Amino acid sequence: KDLLSSIGSYFEDLAKAARDDLYITEYLTNNFSCLTDALQSSGKYDTDKLMLSGKPFVSNNTPNVEWFGAELEYILYGMDTKLGNQAAASGVIFAIRFVLNLIYSFTDAEIRSFTLAAATAACVGPIAFAVPLVQAVLHIGLSMAESAYDMMRLLEGSSVPIFKSQSTWVCKGTGVVKEIGKEVFETVSEKVIDTVSEEIIKKVDEVGGELSDSAVSAIGDFTQMVTDETDAIREQVENDIIAPFENVIRRVMNVYGSSAQNMKDQVQDDIEELIKDLETNLRIDPNADYSDNLPKKVEAEVLKYMKSNAKGLTDTLVNSISELISTADGMQATEDSLKKFTKLIREKFSGLFNSINKSVESLRSTVEKKVTEAIKAVSKEVQKGVTKGADKVKTAIQNKLNKSVRGHEDYNINYGGKASNTAMLSMDYKEYLYLFTVIGLACNESNMLQRAAVLMEVNCKKNGAPDNYDINRAYTLIEGRGYCSVPTVFYGAVLKDGKWEFSGSNKYEFSCRSYAAY
Repeated sequence: KDLLSSIGSYFEDLAKAARDDLYITEYLTNNFSCLTDALQSSGKYDTDKLMLSGKPFVSNNTPNVEWFGAELEYILYGMDTKLGNQAAASGVIFAIRFVLNLIYSFTDAEIRSFTLAAATAACVGPIAFAVPLVQAVLHIGLSMAESAYDMMRLLEGSSVPIFKSQSTWVCKGTGVVKEIGKEVFETVSEKVIDTVSEEIIKKVDEVGGELSDSAVSAIGDFTQMVTDETDAIREQVENDIIAPFENVIRRVMNVYGSSAQNMKDQVQDDIEELIKDLETNLRIDPNADYSDNLPKKVEAEVLKYMKSNAKGLTDTLVNSISELISTADGMQATEDSLKKFTKLIREKFSGLFNSINKSVESLRSTVEKKVTEAIKAVSKEVQKGVTKGADKVKTAIQNKLNKSVRGHEDYNINYGGKASNTAMLSMDYKEYLYLFTVIGLACNESNMLQRAAVLMEVNCKKNGAPDNYDINRAYTLIEGRGYCSVPTVFYGAVLKDGKWEFSGSNKYEFSCRSYAAY
């Protein structure tokens, strides 16, 4: 019994300590600034964050605190300069991103194919044995580049998926071009969503209820929204299928070269292996009905086309190998060269791309119907007051479109750089600092709280406190006590907690205590 009681007390103390650390973490992260709080737009600070006193961190574009943009970092690392603390935090985040990205790179079929082709091309003749080593080095290089890109996004205030996926990894093959195209697409799509959101609110006010089909189709940019959703399906299918197919082409070029014409069987095996890998990685069941997931529906049809035309794809590849090699030779790995190479592939494998376009366009009427349903559902929520404000209307529309058109709630358009609506688990710069603060308090609570007190003292002096102000001597808590007695109706009887008590006194006394502190 004593042993069980001791174990119970031990875990109770652990739970209390964890609770207290979370309270302190919430306090620190909500009342002190970090690097992304100090981001500027057009030369002006873009923050409405408030200090403990309720005064804004920035007034008239001038910080009201001494270490604005590096307070949390100072509490964590305690270095003498703002830049030093920010660099320390960024370094730890980069290390975490690198480890996670490196792990993922070894699990991605497209990246493995890309690095194997490059390593095989580099290690010819007597150093062929070094292919695995060179491939590993390439994985490390790509992971470092991906982590650097992640850090750029995090320091801009955006969120980054904790663990990458085929669609969110940038540094591979045509990934950079894909990312540039995605940013342009997102900008256009956001403007369309803005217009539609505003018109939904306006039309709901006009009709006083849910919008009809005709009212929805009359909304400005409705047709453009249908086009955007259709293009999004096409883009996802091409990212999932064409990028890995391009890597097979590169591998054939590097491994077989011009002799590929004499090795049709091996090339066809490579293409058939690709199709099997795609079915596995994309979780495509040839016999499934993907009416609720339009991208998968298209991907299933395209893979069916590739299966039935594997020999034709092989013939096209081996017959075009010389032209592909000559086009790729001497080209630097730039955006322009990637576009040129991709354009040639589109010309040579027009049948494959036509199958994608045909499948996507056949769904346009379905997309239009689902967009209409999504807008009508949101208009009903607006009319009932469930969804209020333009930003919430935008989010509601996008969530419904992603669920009904794309079969999930994972989308790339993040208003204001936020990722709270993504299905993937993402973290931004400050959320990493939140995690570091929780861990740091468990290991180094005393030093972190002392540094927080130093910041409070410095900020108080900057905002009116005298130069000799010492926070250790400041009043941080005020306690108020009150006493009261109430005569009872019957002598010697007191009703307490629903029961009568006879104490011999005709008064009931009680006291209270109140605190004000920071």
